[in-house]
Amino acid sequence: MSVVTSPYVTIERSLAARGCSDVVPFYDLAESLRGQHPLANGWFADPFTAADRREIEGVHAGWDDDVSRAHHLQFIAWRRLREEWTFEHAPVSTERYFIPEVVEGLCDREIFLDGGAHHGAVSLAFAARSAGLRVIAVEPDAANRAVLADRLRGLPRAAVLDCALAAEDGTAAFSEGYGFASKLSAFGQAQVSVRSIDSLGVEPTFIKLHLEGGELDALRGARETLHAQRPIVTATVYHNADGLWRTAGWLMRELDDYRFLFRNHCWCGTGAIVYAIPRERRQ
Repeated sequence: MSVVTSPYVTIERSLAARGCSDVVPFYDLAESLRGQHPLANGWFADPFTAADRREIEGVHAGWDDDVSRAHHLQFIAWRRLREEWTFEHAPVSTERYFIPEVVEGLCDREIFLDGGAHHGAVSLAFAARSAGLRVIAVEPDAANRAVLADRLRGLPRAAVLDCALAAEDGTAAFSEGYGFASKLSAFGQAQVSVRSIDSLGVEPTFIKLHLEGGELDALRGARETLHAQRPIVTATVYHNADGLWRTAGWLMRELDDYRFLFRNHCWCGTGAIVYAIPRERRQ
C-alpha cells in the first residue's frame, strides 16, 4: 500500500488540495471490516490506564538508543492519537529485519527460524547474507506453504513446517486463504496444529516472528529456547496493542544482557519491529 510506504500527512494534504473531502488511511477503512476479514493493521489504542503509562515508560527507558525511543513515540502517537510524528534523526527505516545492528552480529551457519514465513522472502534474503544457513520455515496456510516450499527448494538446508506457533501445543481456529493476512483467529473456519517453539526440537540462533498478532504468545512458548540458545529475536508488533509495551516488556524481563531496539519500517503505525540482540553479538 503506498499509504504506508510514504508519509500519510503528505498524501492527505495533496488529496485535500485536489478537492477530496473525506480522506482516511486504507487500514482504517479495513478496520471496519474486522469481523469479515482478518487484516488487523488499522487498530486504535484505547485510552491509557495508569498501569499502561507506567509500563510504556519502563519500556521506553529500556531501549538501547534514542532512535528506538523516537520510533516508539512515533508508533504510539499514531496508534493512540492518529498523529504522524517525525524526528529528524530517526527516519523510517527500509531495512526490515536487517538493520545495521543486526547485520553486524551475523555469522556463518546461522540457524534461522522463520515464524510466519509466508512465501519465504525473508528466508531467502537471510540466505544471501549467511553462508551455510539452515532455515526452519513455519507456515500454517496451505496456499502460502506451497509457494514457500517451491521457493526454498534451492536451499539445501531448509525445512518447511506445517503448523502455527503459539504458547502451547494443540489445535486452534485459523483464518486461511488470506495471503499475508492469514492467521490464528477466533472466527477462522480451518483448524490447524499449533506448536510452541520449545517443543519443535530446534536450536535457532535467529528467530523472526511475523504472526499477525500472535508474536507474544509464540515468545511465551519459546522461553526455554531463548534462555538456552540466546538467539537474535525480531518480532513484528503492529498488529495489536501488545506492540505498545507488552511484547517488548516481556522480552526485556526475560532476556539478560541483550540490546533492545525498536524500528518503524513503514508509516501509519505499521512495519514496527522489536529487535532483541545479545550483547555478545556486537562486533
